[in-house]
Amino acid sequence: MGSGTPNHVNDPIVSGVWRPQDRFHYFVHDSAANITAIGQFRGTIESTRELNQLYLNGRVPATRMLTSSYHIKPATITRTGGIAAIEDSVMRPARALRDSNIAVFTNFTALSATWQTSFHSRGYVYDARSPSGIESGISLRDVSLALEQCYPNPLNPTTTLSFVIGHSSLVSLKVFDVLGREVATFVNETKEPGVYEVSFDGTNFSSGVYFYRLESAGGNGAPFIQTRKLLLLR
Repeated sequence: MGSGTPNHVNDPIVSGVWRPQDRFHYFVHDSAANITAIGQFRGTIESTRELNQLYLNGRVPATRMLTSSYHIKPATITRTGGIAAIEDSVMRPARALRDSNIAVFTNFTALSATWQTSFHSRGYVYDARSPSGIESGISLRDVSLALEQCYPNPLNPTTTLSFVIGHSSLVSLKVFDVLGREVATFVNETKEPGVYEVSFDGTNFSSGVYFYRLESAGGNGAPFIQTRKLLLLR
């Protein structure tokens, strides 16, 4: 678990929690990776209000976790009047945000546990420098398309299917049964770069294994197909 970017250089722009794929794709979420990264956003109390506004205006869904951290140097604490300065500049405004239900105080261990339970370990990165400002823990700069594991899975009777598009393209998202028969089509149109979610309601489907498939021509004209499995329990 760590905070910041490779080589231990803090990045005050990125917010969120994800599992870095490797050091060359640090902001690409890999659910199988064994390191959890936590974004430090701007490093000011007011930045928490900015993050909260992303939830309020719908730019970031409530199912994704946004984070901000504040590092206080030991020298600041030990200097004359240091504790009082921290109380005035950090703690008092932070408590006001907490009391207004805008922010939650936590630590790395508790935050990681909350991410795994309440947010179902869904990788997410908010990058204030990217053109759209939002990435889903899968960098739009590094991939053409990506299909995330649905949650919940198994489902009874609904689940959310999420996918990321790195470039404008014709995209289809369909569900098939174990015999390969198409049973539902959610997307079959040109989509702009971004993060998308659709809800699958299995109320009228039989229990069993199904597959959902994301397909596109891809950025270089080569076909892109990714398939994941879901289990419906009724």
